[in-house]
Amino acid sequence: MATYAMETQSGDILVDGIVQTAIKNKFDYDWVVSKLMILSDVPEFDGAMDTMVREAVVYELDKHGLVN
Repeated sequence: MATYAMETQSGDILVDGIVQTAIKNKFDYDWVVSKLMILSDVPEFDGAMDTMVREAVVYELDKHGLVN
C-alpha cells in the first residue's frame, strides 16, 4: 500500500482505496479528486485535499499510466 501523507494510517488506507479503485477501473484524476473532496468533508480526514496528498495521488496514478 502506498502512503499519501494523511495524518493517520486509516486516512492513508481510505485514500489508497480510492486510488486503487481508480487504477482498476481506469478512472482519471478528476474522479479521484471528487472522492477526496467527499472524504475531506469528514472531520477526521479533512486533510484529504492537501497538496501533499494530491501530489502522492498523482504519483500513484502516473505509475499506472493514468496521468497525461
